[in-house]
Amino acid sequence: MLGNIRKILQRDRRYEENLLYFSLTSITLFSVIAHIYVFQTLPWWNTLDEMVAWGMIYLPSFFVTFSLLIAYITHPLPAIALMILVLLPLLYNRMWRVGFEILASIASAGIAGTLLKYAYSIERPVPTHLLETGYSFPSLHAVISWTFALSVILWLNEKGTFRRSTKSYSLLMSAGLILSAFVISLSRVAIGVHRGTDIIAGALLGISVSTLCFVLTRRYYN
Repeated sequence: MLGNIRKILQRDRRYEENLLYFSLTSITLFSVIAHIYVFQTLPWWNTLDEMVAWGMIYLPSFFVTFSLLIAYITHPLPAIALMILVLLPLLYNRMWRVGFEILASIASAGIAGTLLKYAYSIERPVPTHLLETGYSFPSLHAVISWTFALSVILWLNEKGTFRRSTKSYSLLMSAGLILSAFVISLSRVAIGVHRGTDIIAGALLGISVSTLCFVLTRRYYN
């Protein structure tokens, strides 16, 4: 009996350590990209961004329209309303720990992303479809969407969190969340308010913060 408990605890510890390494790797990659981007240490990096922007020209017109719709929906007030609608079922089912972790992750990632925007102070590209003010790097839309997606995915794969969750359901939901985060991030480049580097860095920051918050909540929130 004690041997089984010890094995479970060791397995949990290894799982959390792996997640922490994953979080550390993500934030390290973010730091490397930020250094390259801000200090222009690789001259060809901007060329990659230009190639991505050029590729957006060949996207079908409906995707650009859809991207503009996403831009309006994901402005602060509609985004907060959507977030509340998503969290209400968790609160109704008294899943306080899950709701707390998701909110803490989004708040932490949003604050970190905003502070980094002002720290790096990189101007947005020349707008093509929509005029937005503020700095460009990293993309807060990418930060928040990837934070939310990974937070939910981690809880979906946590045993005992969702009683009716099956493996196929978790896989389907995870794929849907990743696709949603990817489309939201890509839409920011499609309408010309961000560069490819902005959304990659935003995704890495969101992944790092959500993973760290999940581990801390899992370990200390009972």
